[in-house]
Amino acid sequence: MAIEIKENVPLASLTTFGIGGGAKYLTEVKTDVELREAIIWARDRITSFHILSGGSNVLIPDEGLRGLVIRIVSDSYVFNGLNLIADAGCNLTMLIREAGRRGLGGWESLAGIPGSIGGAIRGNAGAFGSELKDYTFAVRAYNHETGELRTFVNEACHFAYRSSYFKQHFEWIILNVEVALREIGPQESAEGHHAA
Repeated sequence: MAIEIKENVPLASLTTFGIGGGAKYLTEVKTDVELREAIIWARDRITSFHILSGGSNVLIPDEGLRGLVIRIVSDSYVFNGLNLIADAGCNLTMLIREAGRRGLGGWESLAGIPGSIGGAIRGNAGAFGSELKDYTFAVRAYNHETGELRTFVNEACHFAYRSSYFKQHFEWIILNVEVALREIGPQESAEGHHAA
């Protein structure tokens, strides 16, 4: 087994609110294979599982979570021309800064949003009149019920105010995201860094 299962792990420090109980079981996954393995582990033990990534806007009950908490910590990303392909676990603000260093942006107003890009896509996070939907080219996701891997183009994500297809369909877990950026000048990039 590639994944490591830990028992009775405090969760408060893994959320931006910093409160709440612990997890009966917790594992951290970086790949699609590890994610599948974690889900199978939970199902083999007839226990529930919960997905956690950046931990923003998440309230953990004081009594904790009884099942397996699967923490997505994948943080790989690559730039392809004007596009950025990033794993769901990548920190959104870090990605905005990294893009700015390469002269790519347009999404600097989102730099203050905490958490991962996967969570930000799921909730169509936004700030100052911009939302993630404005930059999302495609989202790759895994259906934990059927085992299907699918790439959703922007329109298929059904973005709405602080919502998306993935928020309405819990069976789909976001794996990575491709965002379309544009070339920006040093001044715009510096403003984005300042906003963060």
